[in-house]
Parts: sequence; structure tokens; C-alpha cells
Amino acid sequence: MVGAFGDRGRGGLPSPAIGTPHRVVRTNPGGSVQFVADASSFEGGEFELFGEPHLIALTLVVLAQVLLAKTMKDASPVARGRVRVGLAAGLVAQEVSYHAWRLATGTWTAREMVPLHLCSVAVWFGAAMLALRNQTLYDHLYYVATFGATIALLTPDIGRFGFPHYRFFQFFVSHGLVLGAPWWMTFVEGFRPSRGSLLRAMAGTVVHGAGAYLVNRRLGSNYMFVSRKPATSSVLDKLPDWPGYLPYVAAAVFAAYGALALPWALKDAQG
Repeated sequence: MVGAFGDRGRGGLPSPAIGTPHRVVRTNPGGSVQFVADASSFEGGEFELFGEPHLIALTLVVLAQVLLAKTMKDASPVARGRVRVGLAAGLVAQEVSYHAWRLATGTWTAREMVPLHLCSVAVWFGAAMLALRNQTLYDHLYYVATFGATIALLTPDIGRFGFPHYRFFQFFVSHGLVLGAPWWMTFVEGFRPSRGSLLRAMAGTVVHGAGAYLVNRRLGSNYMFVSRKPATSSVLDKLPDWPGYLPYVAAAVFAAYGALALPWALKDAQG
């Protein structure tokens, strides 16, 4: 998520060395899903921010959240449990498929694929939260996953790979499920953030960022973009150079967390 801090950057692909082409897995000129890792071999349309495919994908993500909440809120506990576990399995399956694609195309690197970005962590925590109905994980993901996935969906970083590339579909399925996990728990299971969860989420994000920075120093990576600005254009370009942009980023993240806590604070104030 170049627009914020939850996706894997550079469209999920490393920058190849000069003269070293990506290995092509499959080309499909017939209009169905393509899996090529070399952007120059991709025969679909280049991804366009808020272009028609992007807007359709966003609409489908929103509709899926609304329909699930409306149809499953009054369903039997058994039916809700099956769907909830299915969502958890979906989170794991799409993430495994992404790692498998990167391995198959020779583009998997520890500098990019260790699950340390916000949304990467939220995939695994979200699956565990759904499977276990865990309040502690929910308290964290209500803020982190909602913020991270929303920004990622609005500002995808998938490089040239627009519709109908595998990465296009995987990105929106992944972040749609990451966003949907805490919202399922909120609107279907009846969870709400517990007292003190806002401060714990803020503290957890700071600790996460500090840990990512230490890993970045070791690997030369840029998880959570705490070591330098993204290689591609982003909103961070308008902020001071490292480390000057970090306080602005922290303020924006915590303001978003506060906005997510506000409805519950108002509800509690009204009794």
C-alpha cells in the first residue's frame, strides 16, 4: 500500500536487475486471467487509479460487505460459523496463492514478502480472529485492518497489472477480506472495541513500526515504509524526507484510529 502502510509495494514485484528479465509463467491472450510476471508481456490494460476496473472492484468490495452483513446477521449460529470459518480460510488461501505465484515466477524475496506490512500482518491475524472469535485480535484489527485496507483499496500499488491480471484479482480479494474480517465481527457477531483498545492499537502500531525498522536495517527492506519513502510515487512525496515524514504519518494514522473510535465513544456517552 503505497498510499499508506499496508501493502507490499511496487505492485508486489521487485525491481529486476538490468538485463535480467522476469520468468514468464503463462500468457493468455484470450482475455482470461493472466499470470505473467513480466509487465511487458502482460496483454491486459494497465492499471489506472479510479479507472473503470478499479471503481468496479471497489463497488464489489463494498457490496460484498453489505450483503454479508445483511444476510448473515440473523442467520443461525451454525450458518454464521461456517461462513466465518470460510472467510478465514479465504484469507489464508489467497495469501498462500500470492506467495506461490511469487515463488513460481522467481520474484519472491525476503526484502518484500515477509509479512510485516500492516495488511500482510492483518491477513494472518484476521484469519485467527475469525476462526477463534478472539476479542484481543479484534480490538487491534478493528483499527489497523480498517485503516490499512481502506487506504490500500483506494490507492492500490499493483504496478502495471490491471484487469485481467492475477495480481489485480488477488489484491482486491485480499484487501476486501482484510477489511471484511473486523467488520464481520462488528456487524454480524456483535463485537465492539473494548475499553482501552484505541490506545493499545496505537501502541501496537508503534511497536510494529519499530520492529519493522530493525528488520529493514538487517535486510535492506522497507517494510511499513519506516526506513525511506516508497520507490514509486505516493502521498509521502509531499512530506519532508526521512525521518521527517514519520511524525506526519503517525499523526495521520492515529487520527484515523481516533475517528474509528468516535462512534463508540458517542454511543457510550449517550448511555
